[in-house]
Amino acid sequence: LIVFSKENYDYFIKNKNINLALIPNRKTEPITDIDRINKLKNKYKTDDKFIILRIGRVTKHYQTTIEQSLNLVNALIKDGLPVCFIHIGTIQDYDVFNDLIKLCEDYNILDIVFFESGNFFTKNASQLLGLGDLIVGTGRGFMEACAMGKWMLVPNQNLPVPLLVTE
Repeated sequence: LIVFSKENYDYFIKNKNINLALIPNRKTEPITDIDRINKLKNKYKTDDKFIILRIGRVTKHYQTTIEQSLNLVNALIKDGLPVCFIHIGTIQDYDVFNDLIKLCEDYNILDIVFFESGNFFTKNASQLLGLGDLIVGTGRGFMEACAMGKWMLVPNQNLPVPLLVTE
């Protein structure tokens, strides 16, 4: 059981037969860095596009989440929607990165998918959440984007695309 507050942790810890983890949530909205956001918008010419944003490392652990995001982008493009996908995060596994680029090539979406891995954008990347119209998130990034009131998607192992989070 994962709980997000000390009160819930204290309540459930009384049951000794439970595997319990406390993950404190963030209650405050992250600071927005307008200058860096504008640099990304100018770099990728996003003015006329709906931006799907993912912040996270490129590793085997997150490969499925990124693939689901690319599947969604491909489907939206096929439906005629002007979207782009921006992934901000350090590339830690270049085999995974190459697989993702190959998927973009297969979908013919290389011109609307961008991987940003330089320190300038990855450091304090939560300050760039304001860039996205739709955020694909897990963990801390999910909570921070929720604090900003962003539309959220989460990965699901049983579907080819991430799920929209609703109330």
